[in-house]
Amino acid sequence: MKGWYAKDQGTGHWLLKDDMREKIGLMASKKAAKVRRNTEKPRGILKDHPETDSQIVDCLKGMRLAGQQIDSSIIRTTIQGVIAVGAPELFDRVVGKDKDGQLVKFSISKTFAKVFAQRHLGWTWRLMTGVARKLPEDWVVQGEEMAFRVAALCSMHLVPDYLVVNSDQTGVHLKPFSERTYEVKGAKQVLSLGKEDKR
Repeated sequence: MKGWYAKDQGTGHWLLKDDMREKIGLMASKKAAKVRRNTEKPRGILKDHPETDSQIVDCLKGMRLAGQQIDSSIIRTTIQGVIAVGAPELFDRVVGKDKDGQLVKFSISKTFAKVFAQRHLGWTWRLMTGVARKLPEDWVVQGEEMAFRVAALCSMHLVPDYLVVNSDQTGVHLKPFSERTYEVKGAKQVLSLGKEDKR
């Protein structure tokens, strides 16, 4: 274990070396993936709903693959939406009592979202390292289709051409941007859309 640590010159404390931290992260990620593969049914509240569990995992993985920044709020909302469509009866399930003795029904908390990301996806909270690829393969076709949609809407609603201003550079953040996102433990690159946007 002596080779795992290096002495910090500024503080004099012994810190885990970066390469060892990365190896430990990769081991934890592989362990989480192995548990996921070896478990035929999901654990916890979703154990009787494997299809819903798979839909949640696929949806979150798809968003992350596209470069979408993922935080516990997005995970929570995604889980809530998929359950509402695939297994709405889960929200009627009683999971305990509060301090006043009132029955408490199942709901998706931020803690539930964080634990789901760690156990089901092997994700951890990471600092983003770079910018994700922005342009999809069919970007030319999408651009032409957008131009046709704008032209059709202007025609339908009698909008003069000179009022279509700055249509390609309207920067509106739908949610505040953070420097962190959930990503697989041990990943060397943590890419995200909008990372270079300083506004």
